[in-house]
Amino acid sequence: MPSQFGVRNSCRSVRDVVREFGRLLWTWWAVDRIRVSPTEGELLRLPINTLLQLEGTWWTVQTRWVCDSAHGSSVRYQCGTDDKIATLDVQPPPPAGSGRIRWTTGKVSRELHPSEIEVYEINR
Repeated sequence: MPSQFGVRNSCRSVRDVVREFGRLLWTWWAVDRIRVSPTEGELLRLPINTLLQLEGTWWTVQTRWVCDSAHGSSVRYQCGTDDKIATLDVQPPPPAGSGRIRWTTGKVSRELHPSEIEVYEINR
């Protein structure tokens, strides 16, 4: 008889594991996730020292901040050349709509399309 109890306990354990896995899978599926195109996704995770090319000028990502505002979360990068500094703000798209990419140099600010930015990561 003791082996019979062991089989029942074993079946109960497997059933509990399967149930927990199902609950974990459902939780993962039900959670809101940021869904962006691969290009926009790349711009949300640029590491420091990444090279960017905009309008024929090479820029280096110097700092990175994650910002929260009334308009939602965004990632802000400070980029620089030998003699210039600029800011790249990348806001992921809301569930219905498109994201926003803003490039600011000095007092001039403009919207960009992801295809206007060439990204070259430096492997370290």
